[in-house]
Amino acid sequence: MNEADLSAPVSAWMIAQGYTPYAEVFFPHCNRMIDLVGRNNARSLIVIELKRSLTQGVIHQAYAADLITNQNYAAVGTTPTRKGIEECAKLGIGLLKVQAGRVEPILTPSEKLLRVDWARTNYENEMHKNLDVHTPHGIGGLPARKGEGPAQDCYDRIALWREKNQRAKWKDIYREVPHHYCSLASLRSAMRIVEERRLKAARKLLQSATKVTL
Repeated sequence: MNEADLSAPVSAWMIAQGYTPYAEVFFPHCNRMIDLVGRNNARSLIVIELKRSLTQGVIHQAYAADLITNQNYAAVGTTPTRKGIEECAKLGIGLLKVQAGRVEPILTPSEKLLRVDWARTNYENEMHKNLDVHTPHGIGGLPARKGEGPAQDCYDRIALWREKNQRAKWKDIYREVPHHYCSLASLRSAMRIVEERRLKAARKLLQSATKVTL
């Protein structure tokens, strides 16, 4: 089971809670993609990060979503350790276990004091703007190197457009190429993430080919 396999059951669970799920949504604070974001009719947000097992990485990713919501979860495909559960509880994030297509809540997010400051308001508004132009549903947790997901599709569209418009600047790309980002800065940052991941995958492939040749 990989992260993308968790996406469908977790999305179904979000829908049952009254949220519309969105996959691979850009998070400006951490300059990365969130696996799944849900929004309900009251425009409340829920954030869920997917991982095969409970790691420090996914715990930190879920915790970072405190800037936009108190409903932030890590969803994992294996039974988490007691230490991992205690860490999530300490940070106040929720925890879901996903096995055989079934979602089992282990922890619900704690009631944290809402941050009412410029940072939270700014990032929450930015997230709503992203969702306003983002297509609902989709699959979260897809690796960028496979060229799957809305960010990767956008990257490919930009690459094709640039072949015919080699002198274009980012403001031209933002205006002319279809995308789901609410600002030029968001688009540019997301595309740099995809590019870095693809370059990293290409370097690994080259290293593997070199070893075989030697």
